[in-house]
Amino acid sequence: MSRLTTPAPPARRVRLARAAVAAQFLTNGAVFFNVVPRYPQIREDLGLSNAALGAAIAAFPVGALLAGLFAGAVVRRYRSARVAAFGIVLTTTATLAIPLAPNLTALAGALFLVGAVDSVVDVAQNTHGLRVQRLYGRSIVNSLHGVWSIGAVLGGLMGSAAAGLNLPLGLHLTVSAVLLSAVALIAHHYMLPGDDTRSPTAGTDAAADGPEPDGAGMPVRAAASPHPPADTTAGVPPDAESTAGVPPDAESSGGVPADADSAPGVAGRPVQAAPGVAGPVHATTGVAGRPMLATTGVAGRPVHATAGAADRPVHATAGVPGRGMRAAAVRLLALLGVLAACGVLVEDAGASWGAIFLTDELHTGAATAGLAVVALQTAMTIGRLTGDRAVDRFGQRTVVRAGAALGAAGMAAALAFPSVPTALAGFALAGLGVATLVPAAMHTADELPGLRPGTGLTVVSWLLRGGFLLSPLLVGYLADQAGLRVGLLTVVAAGVITVILARVLVNRTSPATP
Repeated sequence: MSRLTTPAPPARRVRLARAAVAAQFLTNGAVFFNVVPRYPQIREDLGLSNAALGAAIAAFPVGALLAGLFAGAVVRRYRSARVAAFGIVLTTTATLAIPLAPNLTALAGALFLVGAVDSVVDVAQNTHGLRVQRLYGRSIVNSLHGVWSIGAVLGGLMGSAAAGLNLPLGLHLTVSAVLLSAVALIAHHYMLPGDDTRSPTAGTDAAADGPEPDGAGMPVRAAASPHPPADTTAGVPPDAESTAGVPPDAESSGGVPADADSAPGVAGRPVQAAPGVAGPVHATTGVAGRPMLATTGVAGRPVHATAGAADRPVHATAGVPGRGMRAAAVRLLALLGVLAACGVLVEDAGASWGAIFLTDELHTGAATAGLAVVALQTAMTIGRLTGDRAVDRFGQRTVVRAGAALGAAGMAAALAFPSVPTALAGFALAGLGVATLVPAAMHTADELPGLRPGTGLTVVSWLLRGGFLLSPLLVGYLADQAGLRVGLLTVVAAGVITVILARVLVNRTSPATP
């Protein structure tokens, strides 16, 4: 049986890095949500229909999808801290083109540019946040996304206030650009230095240390595991579990990792070697009938089991993951992308259409209409700030499923009985329901074996933009054809899909040891 150890308290340098990357999430959330409450005004100023406005908004995720293809390479080349901080400056500058747009095409072009820069910043800040999380040895990513939601709330409040005061859009966005850029640049000074692929020890200020080589002199990426690396000269400890990015607690079906509470494994099951491991590897413990993932070894030297095995050799693939592992990773990435897209579809429904729903369907003023996105993001903030504790106690899969059901039910009730209070409550429950979904999908993607560091995270970050692309087009079309109440049923549908597909998520976050 495995034994979990309590992570050592993080060093001051790591705590400062967490605060700094949280500041990047805050500014990233605030940038675009300054614009969202002004959508009704932009639609009226340019004389757009709901479908036309939806098409313009869809340019944002189109830019994100295209630029996201290069986000991983950009982050690897310039490092996550630098890309996150200076990317915020570029994003705020790009928003200044929005008030200058004289027509639909120009508005779409401005939003395309903002989306392109934002997608690269998104990958950079999540890469850095997960790097800090590995140093903490416990889940912090939900709290980081919670801080992003705080930024979104602040941006929404700023936009609502500016709309209520009839402040010119250009002046409003200029003020926000200066403030948010200053915060991002100050925070950059306290982020972790060095290469994002390095694997420092949890609880220590080891950001400047290089990667620890395996016996063949090749770097091995550290995984968030409750166990220290095996001594390759003495064998694998009897409590060793699979690391290499897949915690032992996920469900298994067509490449989905196996459940944590499964019994110790049977000797003779196949073991997949992580990059840098070569030669025969003998099974220790694991899930019966599941492949285990060896993480540490010396090239050409066998690692023998010390407990739970009959000392029967199980040969690993040499040096690289097998074709089956890569195929499973691709299938999982596709499902994780759908899950993340469902999460952002719900977010976008509140962001892009909440104010218009209150304006058109409930005939509220501009300041009140802007509260729809504030309600959604406030509830999402609460969900994300409390999400880490909930995930540590109940598991990501359980929390995501329960939240999705809650959000779908809340939005369905709001659409069935429309009023200002029920609409705000419905958007709030939708935001609370998907609070941990995107962080859970990103965490699972980042832990997948058989992929280069950051690849899974980059792919899911790219795929989730599909939700941002689909939402404005689909909701805008349905709104013009059958009314916005019908269009917002997509939120309910996203919740149902999430309940079904949440089984692919990693259920637990394993702490690291110093």
